[in-house]
Amino acid sequence: MIEEWGTGTIFQGTSKKSDSANAEKSGDASNNSLHRERELLSDSMDKAPGLIPVRTITYGDESVDIPYFLRDAFLLPQRFEESERFLVRMGGEEQARLMSELPSRLDGFHKRVTRYYESHSQTFFNELKQFITEEVRRRKLIQDRPGELFLFYESSEIVVTEDLGKIQINKENFTGMPGLIDQLNEDGIEKVSDLPKELLVIGKYKGVGKGRVESFFQQLKTIQRLMMAKLV
Repeated sequence: MIEEWGTGTIFQGTSKKSDSANAEKSGDASNNSLHRERELLSDSMDKAPGLIPVRTITYGDESVDIPYFLRDAFLLPQRFEESERFLVRMGGEEQARLMSELPSRLDGFHKRVTRYYESHSQTFFNELKQFITEEVRRRKLIQDRPGELFLFYESSEIVVTEDLGKIQINKENFTGMPGLIDQLNEDGIEKVSDLPKELLVIGKYKGVGKGRVESFFQQLKTIQRLMMAKLV
């Protein structure tokens, strides 16, 4: 009986030591798991949201990565100066309207429409790289300056302050473009804060080309400078 009791006691003591060791191992595993989760969280926070490449588009020996935030981006033809007509034609065939509609290789892309050549495919690829670079720049700018409203034109931008946003879009404030002003007002765009973020969009209006859009942007910058000068 004593031996059995003693054996039982020894067994129970061994069991307690084993449980303690297992608990320590379990604790170490939990700590390691928690540490790993923190590392993964830190890594994800270090990476710019949306900039992780989701696909690659190539032309010849060159390639460009498409970041996540641009996976379904609208390819506004006016953003591609030398390829604008090419993209308009492609859009008419329900091609190249969105980034996701582009093939993984742009060699021979021009063959999807008539009267275009390999040089058009190459030019479009080069402009696509510029488009992506500019979009990444804009995204970082917006993220670095939260709460600010921007108007973009090509590789430039204007910060729309509260006062600038209240400026009326009329023929007194913007000269030399009465047709554009009338069309903007007809669409309910009556003050600067109503303008689209991408100013090239207003090039869609009848009789409005790139030169007119650029003139509008320059007049906006002049108004902005005059307003800032009054604050000095």
